[in-house]
Amino acid sequence: MDLIACEDTRRVAPLLAAHAIRTPTLSYFEHNEERRAPDLVERMRRGARIALVTDAGTPAISDPGFRLVRETLDAGIRVGAIPGPSAVIAALSIGRIAYRPFHVRGLSVLETCLAPERIESARA
Repeated sequence: MDLIACEDTRRVAPLLAAHAIRTPTLSYFEHNEERRAPDLVERMRRGARIALVTDAGTPAISDPGFRLVRETLDAGIRVGAIPGPSAVIAALSIGRIAYRPFHVRGLSVLETCLAPERIESARA
């Protein structure tokens, strides 16, 4: 990687240090993504490899990144994701689909008797 765009560079720094990663970082968060995305896409057009790291959520789902992913794809640049526990979330995070709001509902074994009511309430 040539650059790591981070939601919070202060939070990512200890993780990078723990793995001896010395790649430069740049802040990329909700309040600067409109300004930063075009610059990052231009850097990628010129050949830079850029990673996007968020604090706790999946980039572009519950954290900044949708604009960057969309603009990168529009520029014809390939986007990849490192999946966490859900392949669905990883796929959504690198797609062109406008998915906001997006809800994931799981039913535990104890809730199966309430499943029809919960499914109906989720449709609303």
